[in-house]
Amino acid sequence: ILTPSVVVPGIIFTAMALYPFFEAWITGDTKEHHLLDRPRNNPTRTAIGAMSLTFYILLWFGGGNDLVARFFDLSINSITWFLRVAIFVVPPIVFVITKRTCLSLQRRDRDKLLHGWETGQVLRLPHGEFIEIHGELSTEERGVLLSKPDVEPLALPPTEDANGVKKPGSRKDRLRARLSKWFYGDNIPLPTPEELAAADAHLAHEI
Repeated sequence: ILTPSVVVPGIIFTAMALYPFFEAWITGDTKEHHLLDRPRNNPTRTAIGAMSLTFYILLWFGGGNDLVARFFDLSINSITWFLRVAIFVVPPIVFVITKRTCLSLQRRDRDKLLHGWETGQVLRLPHGEFIEIHGELSTEERGVLLSKPDVEPLALPPTEDANGVKKPGSRKDRLRARLSKWFYGDNIPLPTPEELAAADAHLAHEI
């Protein structure tokens, strides 16, 4: 009774309470925020949330394995052994799938900014080439896509100063930089102003 009712919930809720401070330490972002990020714009955070939710759902099924076995006419021993393995295997798989999905959505958003939305109309040019006509994004949708914050990972600091003396606290700073790279290293950056200007000119000519 102690482990499922006190220990595990204590770990989960303590981690939830400390997570914002952990992320702020990694990014160095201490500004006040009033708008929520789109889940795809912070893939690692979204993946951690999905992984944690999956872990909790598996625990929830484990707590009611007798009811699950009775309702679905399954062996309670088979359910127990499945959960013993799944509790360690499924959450990391969910983490990877969620993060890759968010990064794919980021690439799709970048492509929409550069090429517009797909109309499904195909045009044949005089020399025989077929091209797809793209439509211009609305001001609202363009604003949503451009609201994505691009957070640069922290640079790996040197362990020694110019005189070859080891810097105090360098191990902690390097750990912070590695965590920052793990958190934001796969980010798909927004197009530059020059790329957006060229894309707008091309889209206007196409339309």
